[in-house]
Amino acid sequence: HLHLPIVRLPFRILKITPMLQISKKNPAYPDYAVQGGDCANFASQILVAGGIKMHMSGSVNSGWWLKKIGTANPGYSCSNSWCRADSFVKFMGTSGNMTTNFKSFSAKLKAGDFISYDQAGDKDWDHVGYVTATGNYGTYDYIDSAGVTRSKSYTTFCVAQHSKDYYAWVHSRTNGWELLESGNNLYAIVRRGYSVNF
Repeated sequence: HLHLPIVRLPFRILKITPMLQISKKNPAYPDYAVQGGDCANFASQILVAGGIKMHMSGSVNSGWWLKKIGTANPGYSCSNSWCRADSFVKFMGTSGNMTTNFKSFSAKLKAGDFISYDQAGDKDWDHVGYVTATGNYGTYDYIDSAGVTRSKSYTTFCVAQHSKDYYAWVHSRTNGWELLESGNNLYAIVRRGYSVNF
């Protein structure tokens, strides 16, 4: 039985502050869950905490940024790449690290990777998560959409992500990354500085 690792950094994201806000919203940032999801906002917060500089722009369609606006009742403005999964992945890049095969995808992951999936396989990315640890290769049970217990072999990994606000191993029944493999889907390692061959 694998336990959730204590998130103490740095990981591969240089110098992220210890004990990142993993399973709850960080009150220092806006929450974009009501606009379709908060996953890219969470991933962006991790990059900033790790010392990655924003790419400021005057347009929501370019750069990667978040800024406060107004003074009496301050709000936020951000680029699409800050708060939308598809724009985040396209801005950060995948370096060709894409596959439809979950087993090979899971085997290539490292703690500190940002990951994404595209359910339709049309390169319109649907979700982003952050890998905090990798575990063992094994055969893990899951319950399919008909309620039948089945099993699947892969290397488990621990994911922190927002929208659903969880921090869990993939083989747990919390997240379902392993259940998205359909033949049309795509998995990607995002923003890794080198290529991984699948």
